[in-house]
Amino acid sequence: MQLSIVELNQLEQCVRQGALPDTPSVLYQYLAAIEQSTQCCCRNEQRCVQLRSYRTLLDTICDSCVAHQWRQLCLDNIYRPLNALVMLNCSQHQRQQLLRMKREVYTLGQYFLATGHEFATDQPAVSMQQWQRS
Repeated sequence: MQLSIVELNQLEQCVRQGALPDTPSVLYQYLAAIEQSTQCCCRNEQRCVQLRSYRTLLDTICDSCVAHQWRQLCLDNIYRPLNALVMLNCSQHQRQQLLRMKREVYTLGQYFLATGHEFATDQPAVSMQQWQRS
Protein backbone atom coordinates (compact mmCIF):
# COMPACT_ATOMS: atom_id res chain seq x y z
CA MET A 1 0.00 0.00 0.00
CA GLN A 2 1.41 3.35 -1.04
CA LEU A 3 1.14 6.27 1.36
CA SER A 4 -0.39 9.55 0.31
CA ILE A 5 1.81 12.64 0.15
CA VAL A 6 0.26 13.92 3.38
CA GLU A 7 0.93 10.63 5.19
CA LEU A 8 4.49 10.53 3.84
CA ASN A 9 5.09 14.11 5.04
CA GLN A 10 3.73 13.23 8.49
CA LEU A 11 5.97 10.18 8.65
CA GLU A 12 8.92 12.30 7.54
CA GLN A 13 8.22 14.82 10.33
CA CYS A 14 8.01 11.99 12.87
CA VAL A 15 11.43 10.75 11.70
CA ARG A 16 12.94 14.23 11.65
CA GLN A 17 11.74 15.09 15.15
CA GLY A 18 12.58 11.67 16.59
CA ALA A 19 9.06 11.57 17.98
CA LEU A 20 9.20 7.82 18.67
CA PRO A 21 12.86 7.11 19.47
CA ASP A 22 12.14 3.62 20.82
CA THR A 23 10.25 2.56 17.67
CA PRO A 24 12.74 1.93 14.85
CA SER A 25 9.94 0.55 12.68
CA VAL A 26 8.89 4.16 12.04
CA LEU A 27 12.20 4.85 10.32
CA TYR A 28 12.03 1.59 8.38
CA GLN A 29 8.47 2.38 7.29
CA TYR A 30 9.58 5.85 6.14
CA LEU A 31 12.49 4.49 4.11
CA ALA A 32 10.31 1.77 2.56
CA ALA A 33 7.67 4.37 1.67
CA ILE A 34 10.34 6.53 0.02
CA GLU A 35 11.58 3.59 -2.01
CA GLN A 36 8.04 2.64 -3.00
CA SER A 37 7.04 6.19 -3.92
CA THR A 38 9.95 6.54 -6.33
CA GLN A 39 9.18 3.40 -8.32
CA CYS A 40 6.86 5.13 -10.77
CA CYS A 41 8.77 8.42 -11.06
CA CYS A 42 11.24 9.62 -13.64
CA ARG A 43 14.94 9.61 -12.70
CA ASN A 44 14.96 13.32 -11.89
CA GLU A 45 12.00 13.00 -9.50
CA GLN A 46 13.53 9.89 -7.92
CA ARG A 47 16.72 11.83 -7.36
CA CYS A 48 14.85 14.73 -5.72
CA VAL A 49 12.95 12.39 -3.38
CA GLN A 50 16.12 10.50 -2.40
CA LEU A 51 17.98 13.77 -1.81
CA ARG A 52 15.15 14.93 0.43
CA SER A 53 15.22 11.71 2.47
CA TYR A 54 19.02 11.97 2.74
CA ARG A 55 18.70 15.55 4.00
CA THR A 56 15.98 14.54 6.49
CA LEU A 57 18.18 11.83 7.95
CA LEU A 58 21.27 14.04 8.03
CA ASP A 59 19.38 16.88 9.72
CA THR A 60 18.12 14.40 12.31
CA ILE A 61 21.64 13.07 12.93
CA CYS A 62 22.86 16.61 13.59
CA ASP A 63 20.00 17.59 15.91
CA SER A 64 21.19 17.24 19.50
CA CYS A 65 17.60 17.69 20.75
CA VAL A 66 16.72 14.29 19.27
CA ALA A 67 17.45 11.15 21.29
CA HIS A 68 20.94 9.75 20.72
CA GLN A 69 19.73 6.26 19.82
CA TRP A 70 17.39 7.70 17.16
CA ARG A 71 20.18 9.76 15.61
CA GLN A 72 22.41 6.67 15.60
CA LEU A 73 19.66 4.67 13.89
CA CYS A 74 19.38 7.38 11.24
CA LEU A 75 23.15 7.29 10.73
CA ASP A 76 23.04 3.50 10.43
CA ASN A 77 20.39 3.76 7.70
CA ILE A 78 21.48 6.82 5.72
CA TYR A 79 23.17 4.45 3.29
CA ARG A 80 19.75 3.62 1.81
CA PRO A 81 19.11 6.97 0.09
CA LEU A 82 22.83 7.21 -0.72
CA ASN A 83 22.78 3.82 -2.45
CA ALA A 84 19.65 4.82 -4.36
CA LEU A 85 21.44 7.97 -5.50
CA VAL A 86 24.41 5.91 -6.69
CA MET A 87 22.04 4.03 -9.00
CA LEU A 88 20.58 7.32 -10.30
CA ASN A 89 23.89 9.09 -10.97
CA CYS A 90 24.38 10.00 -14.59
CA SER A 91 26.78 12.88 -14.77
CA GLN A 92 30.23 13.60 -13.39
CA HIS A 93 28.73 16.47 -11.38
CA GLN A 94 26.26 14.08 -9.69
CA ARG A 95 29.05 11.64 -8.84
CA GLN A 96 31.08 14.47 -7.29
CA GLN A 97 28.03 15.62 -5.35
CA LEU A 98 27.56 12.10 -4.00
CA LEU A 99 31.20 11.96 -2.84
CA ARG A 100 30.72 15.28 -1.03
CA MET A 101 27.58 13.90 0.60
CA LYS A 102 29.40 10.79 1.81
CA ARG A 103 32.17 12.93 3.32
CA GLU A 104 29.52 15.12 4.90
CA VAL A 105 27.88 12.08 6.54
CA TYR A 106 31.21 10.81 7.82
CA THR A 107 32.30 14.16 9.21
CA LEU A 108 29.00 15.18 10.78
CA GLY A 109 28.32 11.67 12.08
CA GLN A 110 31.68 11.68 13.83
CA TYR A 111 31.11 15.14 15.25
CA PHE A 112 27.53 14.73 16.46
CA LEU A 113 27.52 11.09 17.53
CA ALA A 114 31.07 10.26 18.58
CA THR A 115 30.63 12.65 21.50
CA GLY A 116 27.08 11.56 22.25
CA HIS A 117 27.81 10.27 25.75
CA GLU A 118 29.97 13.06 27.09
CA PHE A 119 27.46 13.75 29.87
CA ALA A 120 27.18 10.13 30.96
CA THR A 121 30.34 9.98 33.03
CA ASP A 122 30.92 8.79 36.55
CA GLN A 123 32.48 12.12 37.46
CA PRO A 124 30.30 14.63 39.29
CA ALA A 125 29.40 17.77 37.40
CA VAL A 126 31.53 20.80 38.17
CA SER A 127 29.53 23.75 39.44
CA MET A 128 30.07 27.24 38.08
CA GLN A 129 31.76 28.34 41.33
CA GLN A 130 34.20 25.42 41.23
CA TRP A 131 34.98 26.12 37.60
CA GLN A 132 35.63 29.83 38.27
CA ARG A 133 38.00 28.99 41.17
CA SER A 134 40.19 26.74 39.06
